[in-house]
Amino acid sequence: MRFLLTIIFAAALLTSSCSINTSPEILAMTSYAEIVDRHTGAITPTNNDTSLVSRLENMILYRKTIRGTVYNEKAIKNGVMEAGDDPATISSRSFEHRFFIHYINQKTGIRYDSVGTNGSRKRFNLDSLLMEDPILKGGTADFDDKSILLSKTNTKESYVQETYKYTANPGDNYPDSTYLIFDKHWKNKINYTLSKNIDSVRKMKLVRINLIFNPITKEKSGSGVAIPRKVIDVKIFEPNLNKHDLLEIKQAFEKFKKDQ
Repeated sequence: MRFLLTIIFAAALLTSSCSINTSPEILAMTSYAEIVDRHTGAITPTNNDTSLVSRLENMILYRKTIRGTVYNEKAIKNGVMEAGDDPATISSRSFEHRFFIHYINQKTGIRYDSVGTNGSRKRFNLDSLLMEDPILKGGTADFDDKSILLSKTNTKESYVQETYKYTANPGDNYPDSTYLIFDKHWKNKINYTLSKNIDSVRKMKLVRINLIFNPITKEKSGSGVAIPRKVIDVKIFEPNLNKHDLLEIKQAFEKFKKDQ
């Protein structure tokens, strides 16, 4: 399965012609990847924040989490500010929700840094947003004839899991194990997919792709540095949002309609 990053997401998103809704449909997605420095073997995890896509009538909303960190003087090493997770170097952390809303089939929309009355707003280009944050697009993961299906099992969450291995080692950039997880009872009406072809072939919704890369010894890495185990994980799900989050989304849609 060319799952490597044939999760290079393509735009087969949100073109459903479903009827107008009185309350928004909401879909959540997360992506996590561990990036390995081949010179040192150090792993840097990417952000695992949850993003939302929502549809109301003929409008699409994306909600992203924007995080900020204020460092103190202890983060300065040899005259250079070093960002990190050491609590001793952090004065404060913050986060806010940023909303991007556009009408279906339009390439521009309005970005809101807050749904409050004093929140700033500006026009944004949809193609630029999806290029910057490709998980918002959806994906084109697909089957690969170099891999074989080892097992197909039902999980305790009533999902279906398929486990794949490669018949031979095609190189460091390919996973040693691939897990595809399907939801047989998917009901969300937003036309979002991690793989249109896999959904169609399996007649189930692909809701998670988990790629495992086994560790590589320094003798086999080609760089003289041992490469640790790493993971790439992408999933979609229907979130259980609290009242505050639901109100924020409703307010963002209302604000967008007023601004047209």
